[in-house]
Amino acid sequence: MVVHHNMFRTSLGRFSAAAEAAEGTAAAAPLQKYHIVTRWFHLVSGAGMVTCVGTILAATNLYPEWSKCNKEQTAAKGNLLFWHKSTGLAMLFVAWPRTVMRLMYPRPAHLGSSLEGTLASLSHVLMQAFVVVLPTSGFLMSYYGPYGLPFFVTTFKPKSGEFGKAADAQFSSFAHTIHVNAGLALEYMLPIHVAGATKFALIDKIPVFSRINPLVA
Repeated sequence: MVVHHNMFRTSLGRFSAAAEAAEGTAAAAPLQKYHIVTRWFHLVSGAGMVTCVGTILAATNLYPEWSKCNKEQTAAKGNLLFWHKSTGLAMLFVAWPRTVMRLMYPRPAHLGSSLEGTLASLSHVLMQAFVVVLPTSGFLMSYYGPYGLPFFVTTFKPKSGEFGKAADAQFSSFAHTIHVNAGLALEYMLPIHVAGATKFALIDKIPVFSRINPLVA
């Protein structure tokens, strides 16, 4: 019995030592970061997505529907949508290069447990899809529709060449449906994505933001 007890204590000691050594190695290992270009794309697209979501939420929740708006409300709501569409068009020029970079430079190793890694991968795939689908559908909706493409200091004419005239109203409506539904999904996915990263940083004490922040060396 004494022999078995000693063997158990020896095995337990070896296991504890191995665990401590593995923990020390993991702590000493350098933090794997995303490619610097990917980090800049993430910062720019993240700021753009937050701006697009914020402006559309403000336009839809702070003001009544168009038919019930007075003159001042119509102008204020129109300004919010102008910035929403301008930022969305700018994001179109970020979306596709970012996707190429994502394919060229895979993300670093997962953090946390295998389940958390799987959920993180799913989150990244969905967010990448939103980055592409939302500005692309917004562009198609406006370009084939009657209103044209706002871009900060100007508004480009729609495909028809005439404001107020749609080149393909049916296709514009189809793109609008995709855009609206993807936008509604993003409203839920964006806070989940941020909450997951915050959990790693505050609870697990893993510097997850450092490996995606382009301003951190």
